[in-house]
Amino acid sequence: MAFFGLVKRDVKPFREVPKIRGPKLRVLVEGARGIGFLDTLKLIDIHRRTLASNKRLDAVVVGDKIQESVDKYPCGTYTHTWNLPGAEYAELKSGFPAWSGTMGGCKKGGKKLGSEIVYKDPKSAQRYVFPVPEAFRKERNAMVLVEHPNYETARDGKDLVVAVWREADVELIKHFPPVNGRCFLDKVHGIPQERKGGFSYQDPIKTRLIWREDVHVGPLVRMGGSSNHIISFTDSWSRACGVIVEEAE
Repeated sequence: MAFFGLVKRDVKPFREVPKIRGPKLRVLVEGARGIGFLDTLKLIDIHRRTLASNKRLDAVVVGDKIQESVDKYPCGTYTHTWNLPGAEYAELKSGFPAWSGTMGGCKKGGKKLGSEIVYKDPKSAQRYVFPVPEAFRKERNAMVLVEHPNYETARDGKDLVVAVWREADVELIKHFPPVNGRCFLDKVHGIPQERKGGFSYQDPIKTRLIWREDVHVGPLVRMGGSSNHIISFTDSWSRACGVIVEEAE
């Protein structure tokens, strides 16, 4: 069990424990009683659970139907369109806002990813490091990501490192938006991607609004309710969020 990209980092290997996987989801911690992400990782390790991915949570909060309302003003008529949640939302809505198991890392638009991405949590001052595979280090306007349970955090001095067992589990999302905007999604992980011609507001079912920081390492957060179209990549690891995990049939 070796870590990649950790040159000059004294990171101890750890034991990979199989996690429960399944097609269903259940709320382990309600959003109103939320916990920080490091506590989330400890809790799901105890329960040997897999944290629901961004794409899996997306299917919960955004279904395949839209709602429209028509408002008339002296200057004209305005039609407001929004997404309706999926069929599972009624059962799982208490878990939102929720941490996803999709761990990402990005740098400021136009900057190369480099050998590692370092994010300093503004609340705790803790540094989080996402080592970048060599094949991705020259990429710009991109995100590297890994899905739970293919990663853990390992301490290296004062830093916490996103550590994986297999380099192949780290993937690259090209055309990651350099600023906040509404975009179409990649098909595998449901990450917004900027297409030629810029952002799109034309399709409320197939697009999402991405909130991002210039430099960030952390899990994507999903909201419910009227904010179901938002994918947040700005959150402190100490934020209190709900925990939704995979459940066997």
